[in-house]
Amino acid sequence: ATIPFKDYVDLYDGAAMQIENAVDDTYVKGFKYHSVVTGDASVSTLWSNDDWWKNPENCGLLEPRFTNADHVHFVLPQARIIVILRNPTDRLYSDFLFFKHSSTSQHYFHREVVTAINSLNDCILSVGLKACVYNITIA
Repeated sequence: ATIPFKDYVDLYDGAAMQIENAVDDTYVKGFKYHSVVTGDASVSTLWSNDDWWKNPENCGLLEPRFTNADHVHFVLPQARIIVILRNPTDRLYSDFLFFKHSSTSQHYFHREVVTAINSLNDCILSVGLKACVYNITIA
């Protein structure tokens, strides 16, 4: 389920207040410094951008001109980001169980993964990796 962007941003009001209270008159490379570290544990924030094709600059393209990383860098050029990744196989199987497909058997999971890998490989041969991972019918 998705929530409106404003509601998502509002979740960080407490962290924003702590940062504002922690900022002093110390400057580092022209920016006010604070020692507060914040985080976001939403796994999809790193990679998910299913609506990229709605942006006018992407009209008619098979892949976005700008990724989520580009947007973050534009808004927060001094940001330092730490990413912790799970074992991809464990994460995939966890997603599979979480979204409760029609069958949760290991055999069904394996068959679906093989089908998905074949679809991705066929797509890559046709239009390239980046276009395929941003294609919601494949990714």
